[in-house]
Parts: sequence; structure tokens; C-alpha cells
Amino acid sequence: EKCSIDGVTFQCAVDHNGESVSIMNTSIEIIPQVLRDASVPREHWLLIYSLIEHELMPVSAKCIQSNEIYNRDMRDYNHTSLTLEKNAHMKGVQTGILHNNVTLVAMSVKDRVNSILANYHVIAALAYKSIELPPYPGQRNPSHISIAVGLNFYKIRHSAVEVTATPLESVKSVIATPVCEF
Repeated sequence: EKCSIDGVTFQCAVDHNGESVSIMNTSIEIIPQVLRDASVPREHWLLIYSLIEHELMPVSAKCIQSNEIYNRDMRDYNHTSLTLEKNAHMKGVQTGILHNNVTLVAMSVKDRVNSILANYHVIAALAYKSIELPPYPGQRNPSHISIAVGLNFYKIRHSAVEVTATPLESVKSVIATPVCEF
């Protein structure tokens, strides 16, 4: 079965002044086809869009900005300066914390959106942007970090997940049948 993947995503970049610039890729006026097909009400779509635009996009933008500044500093790194070394270390730590913040906010937004979409047989999954990290001395292949930049929506079948009344203490795992391959 062919899957229709619709979503709402945004772009974040850093301008020549080091300021973050963010823009939504999807208009609030255009409800993704998978949500229209599932009869998701407009007010639910507006709430989903707002969660992404006002909660997820700002933390992702701040993280991408911090990552860009850190990458620039690593390119200009001067091993003879203790002040630069301390600043680089502190920026690296702060950037790692911001990456964690993006993950926490993204998961919270995704969970809330999935609770909104539960009755419509649609599930939301995170959309990511991959950013190459600066190489460390002797590194052969660059590392990458993925930062959430929105949500993709997937239609699921009614029978994709079987729910039975079971005491929570006895649940060890939940298995869902995939509707399509990604």
C-alpha cells in the first residue's frame, strides 16, 4: 500500500549577522491532505499548526543558531588561547543542552498532536533536519545531528493497533502493525 506522507515543517537558518531566521514551509490555510481525508476539524489543525510554529520552531531555531555559532568558532579555533578554549567548551556544552531541549519540546508537541489526532486514525512523527558537526582532530567521517523541524502525518488503519483491557502493571510492550514501509 502506498503511503501519503503529509506534514507541516519549517526551515531555520542563520543569517550573515548570526541571527536565526525561521519560516514555516506550510501555510496555516492549507490543511495537509491526510488530515482532510481523515476529517480532522479546522480548529484541530489550527491547534496543531500553532504548537509547531510557537513551541517547536523557536527552540529548534535557537538550537540551530547556537550550533552554527559553535561550528564557526570551531573553524576559527586557536589552540594557543585559553580564553577561546574556555569559550568554545562552554558553547559546546550549551549547544548540547539546547539539542536536548529541542528533543523534549518536539516529543511533547508530537505527543499532544497525536492525542488530538487519535480519533482520526492519523499519527504524527517528527520531521528532522540533519546538520553536519565540525570534525574533531583525526576524525575520518563527519558526525551529524538531527534536529526536529516539524511533523509528518501518516494515515493508519483501524486495525493497526489492537487494544485490550489489561492491567497496566502487566503490560510489557505494545506492538503496532505497520501500515506501509517508509
